[in-house]
Amino acid sequence: MIFSEHERLEVGDLPDLEDYLVDYYEDDIRVTIKVDESDWDSFSASEKEDFLQGICDDIWYDFEDADITGTVKEGSSILQTFEASAGDDVSIE
Repeated sequence: MIFSEHERLEVGDLPDLEDYLVDYYEDDIRVTIKVDESDWDSFSASEKEDFLQGICDDIWYDFEDADITGTVKEGSSILQTFEASAGDDVSIE
């Protein structure tokens, strides 16, 4: 069970849990994408951007106001970082 001073939710009540999390916590989402470095390197810059934009768009389908930051990694090596504010285009760093 999840308890708060505002309400009590029963386990298994996922729509209510999602509403609770969105209402009481800031909507920032951190994403880690694990890839094979050689596969990632074979993508063009626009393919990488399209891939990351698609992931952000999928997140915004359920969390439309989310600000997203993320990394693309192989093992512990960071290959790419990115961010996108709610509804904007992804920005690759």
